[in-house]
Amino acid sequence: MYIKYNLKNYLKRLLIYAYPFKKKFILACSMLLLSSAMEISGPIIISYFIDNLFKIVKMPIWMFLIFMFSFLVLQIMSAILRYYQSYIFSKISLNIVAKIRNIVMNSILHKPLSWFDKQSMGKLISIIINDTEIIKNLLIHFISSIIKSITLIFSISVAIFILNWKLGFISLILFPIIIFIMKTYQIYSIPIFFRIRHCVENINNFFNEIIKNMKIIQQFRQQKRFREKLYKINKEHFKARMDSLKLEGYLLRPLLSLVFSLILCIILLLFGLSPNNIVGVGTLYAFIHYLGRLSEPLIEITSHQSILQQAHVACERIFNLLESPIQSYGKDNKKIFSGCIQAKNITFSYDYKNLILNHISFYVPEKSFLALVGQTGSGKSTLANLIMGHYSLKNGTLLIDNRPIETLSRKVIRKGISMVQQDPVIISRSIYDNIVFGRKIKEKQVWSTLKNLNLVSFINSFPNGIFSKLDEYGNMLSAGQKQLISLARVLVSVPSILILDESTSNIDYDTEKLINNILCKIKKTTTIIVIAHRFSTILNADNILVLHKGNIAEQGNHLSLIKEKGKYYKMYNLQKN
Repeated sequence: MYIKYNLKNYLKRLLIYAYPFKKKFILACSMLLLSSAMEISGPIIISYFIDNLFKIVKMPIWMFLIFMFSFLVLQIMSAILRYYQSYIFSKISLNIVAKIRNIVMNSILHKPLSWFDKQSMGKLISIIINDTEIIKNLLIHFISSIIKSITLIFSISVAIFILNWKLGFISLILFPIIIFIMKTYQIYSIPIFFRIRHCVENINNFFNEIIKNMKIIQQFRQQKRFREKLYKINKEHFKARMDSLKLEGYLLRPLLSLVFSLILCIILLLFGLSPNNIVGVGTLYAFIHYLGRLSEPLIEITSHQSILQQAHVACERIFNLLESPIQSYGKDNKKIFSGCIQAKNITFSYDYKNLILNHISFYVPEKSFLALVGQTGSGKSTLANLIMGHYSLKNGTLLIDNRPIETLSRKVIRKGISMVQQDPVIISRSIYDNIVFGRKIKEKQVWSTLKNLNLVSFINSFPNGIFSKLDEYGNMLSAGQKQLISLARVLVSVPSILILDESTSNIDYDTEKLINNILCKIKKTTTIIVIAHRFSTILNADNILVLHKGNIAEQGNHLSLIKEKGKYYKMYNLQKN
């Protein structure tokens, strides 16, 4: 569910992540306050020096040295404290951003597959990389700048009132003007930054689409069309960025500089017209210096509004991602032993409108072989995904070992049920790394599995055997080689239920024969479900479900279905011929 909060709520949530660093944060703020006090004390010393010590006809050298030494020590100490304050604050901010990025990634890893069906790859990449980077800028540049600026404004204001309370009240005119400018900028900038984020998403999506589909783009000579589309997307992003820069140019530094110039003119006019030099030259020097210094933090706060508005958009996307539901599992930690499956009156739809499965019921005994066949869109892969626990059931019951699947824990489902995908995932690591896939499995166990599956000669055919490095996505491997590595990955820790999702549709005859032999071996210990286009892989299935438009049209073994001369018979003969 999409929830929209104001920026204040988002900042409160960010402060929760800062809580473990509160002691360091207080230390950094104390250093900043002390540094600001030391920094603004310099003009007061110079002012006193001009207004008082110049009146002395001959100034003792020791007095001059004391003033100069005090001034230099205060400025050096201020610089040192500011450096350490900046270092501590940056370290805190980077830790917070790293924590948020880990939480976002962890949340994505635990989302249900139904959630990914509605997301774009570009948007997710933008949230993980760009939005968290904006949060980093908010913490390091904006919040630290705000604290520094507020401290400096407070210190300078106190110093001005100490010098001359009348001048202090004149300087207060600045604050309502600055607040008005900041509010105006905020109103006009938010829609622009939403446009910028949308453009960044489109760019990420577009590049992802190009890279993934480069073969087909080049095959059909579509480079020009994609180049023109990229130009259009970049133009939209450029326009949104320029609108942001124009707004900053109108409302921020030039306008604020003009306001400060007007205030300074008023002060100089009052000084020129004041009788009897009510304001001393030293005081005027200090005030002009402070007024110039006062403009810096106010302009910095206002100019950093762009970071604030970007952070508003980024926080909204990040926290809405975190608030979206994660994959839910049960609490039953009892291992899946038998691997029997029973479906009772299952009805399923992805969008709650178009039915994919309609009142499906069947039973798979333990250690048996079930095949799913049917035309594209008949519901085969959907049924397999439900058995894998990837989607939640709304209507009907699915029992694994006579237990509802929604009651089983994540550990039980992932250890007890495995799937070999039609398009296996290959990572840019060695064959060994692809087989163990991050699990604590020893090399001896891997070789034992390969030996049982008659895959030793296959693995040794690679230059460096099991430690041969594979490229990204396994581009240099054939479809059959990918399937065999994927099968070894699953069977190195034999599951109670194994699902093969059309895993033999793109492989050669020899590889198909090898996979069939592997299935015959593991059938003694595992319940097997095969989604097949090639009927040669399912001739020995104990039961075959023929799906048609989400319904079970026929079921039985190969011979019984051939005798019925129904849909299965027609599909088999079409493939045979």
